[in-house]
Amino acid sequence: MRQAFQGFLALFGVIVIAISLAHMAIGPRAIIGSVAVNPTMAGEDRFFAGLLLCFGIALLWCSRDVQRKRVYVNLLATAFFVGGIGRSPASRGPNSRSRSTARLIRSTSRCSRSSWRCRR
Repeated sequence: MRQAFQGFLALFGVIVIAISLAHMAIGPRAIIGSVAVNPTMAGEDRFFAGLLLCFGIALLWCSRDVQRKRVYVNLLATAFFVGGIGRSPASRGPNSRSRSTARLIRSTSRCSRSSWRCRR
């Protein structure tokens, strides 16, 4: 089981490094179906690709001796999990829902006002 986990960590680390290097080399165009972005967004993409590269290197470093580096593996897994929660739709908070509700109320009230004016 330990060898399988070490293999998984090594494979995941190599994949993460490959993705980050692709983003560093060609920017957001590394994403299939991506749209053109401004230079600021391209710079941010390359910046975060550098952080992802460090994450991949850390995974490879941990894959060699999982038992001794268990704390680091747990820390990396926790960071990956928390990052995933931060990108989930549920994490957008009550503001996104309230904005959607406000938009719905405004559009409904506009329609009702315009139809009320038409009836007069």
